[in-house]
Amino acid sequence: MSQYVSGELGSYPMWDSSVLYQAPPPSHSHVNEHGLYRQPCALLHQSRYTPNGRSPNLPSSTTKKPRRRVATVSQRRAANIRERRRMFNLNEAFDKLRRKVPTFAYEKRLSRIETLRLAITYIAFMGELLGIESNSPKPEYIPREYYLPN
Repeated sequence: MSQYVSGELGSYPMWDSSVLYQAPPPSHSHVNEHGLYRQPCALLHQSRYTPNGRSPNLPSSTTKKPRRRVATVSQRRAANIRERRRMFNLNEAFDKLRRKVPTFAYEKRLSRIETLRLAITYIAFMGELLGIESNSPKPEYIPREYYLPN
């Protein structure tokens, strides 16, 4: 760099970039001398898609997906009604269970999981009151540690 005189800088580079940065030989016909990938637009489009318009990278078994049937408005409306009815029945069942499980009057309304856990605990407690022991030979007996939260 120091070899150039200030008056000669206009036409000469400060350093010879071909010496400092040797370009690797092109590994592909579309890689230029700088190592950058260059491809004409037509070749780019052809390399991305096969003649049938599908991506070539995907296996052939996944390219022929069956078309999904679109539900009509009436089918969707009927499905929504069924789902609404199902949720109503589920919520009604939880409300009935909440009324059966003993809670304090000042407590907030129990969530679904709290209701289920309290019902399991209550059933186990009532079983203990009736004399059902944990070492009972019944195969359907489930130990308390299994269903009580830690």
